[in-house]
Amino acid sequence: MAIGTPGANDMGATLEVEFASARGIGADILNTARARSEFRVVQDRPNILFLEPEKFFREYVDALNYKGKIGPESIEEARKASLGLSVEAALQIIEAKSYKKQFVEDTESLADINRMLGRSVKFVENISLNEPDLLIAVVGEISKRRGSEIFAGETAIAWANENLVKAKQRIDKKIEAIEAIDRGY
Repeated sequence: MAIGTPGANDMGATLEVEFASARGIGADILNTARARSEFRVVQDRPNILFLEPEKFFREYVDALNYKGKIGPESIEEARKASLGLSVEAALQIIEAKSYKKQFVEDTESLADINRMLGRSVKFVENISLNEPDLLIAVVGEISKRRGSEIFAGETAIAWANENLVKAKQRIDKKIEAIEAIDRGY
């Protein structure tokens, strides 16, 4: 598509392609959360969910599932939703309750969570550098909805990035522990 073509951005990409890109991380989070939620009980033992799709903010989910005419506003809403779901997913992982006895984990879905978090970390870091005001607004929105301390400015950016790193570290440690058990350590 040529530059200046209706329905295209300044680089020639169609708005639909831009929308698909903007919603990509968020859609990955939702798909990973849905797949993981199927493993509530493994071998008659509870499994740590880490991600609970029904707890994600509905407006983020709706923005990713937008079916109307794609335009700059729907693209921006999809980016915001992907960003919000990245932060929300990290918080859910950090806050997930661990079972002390007889845990069994589905390591394949843990690997999916780990991969999804890796993408989210890079996405949020990129937004931190290029669109910090968007990240600050999303963190404020999430904090307000959760009834927690509301962060602003650089503190909001640091808070979001730190929580993503903490979530990734938790999953990394979980995978390492399971692999150690599997090796007999």
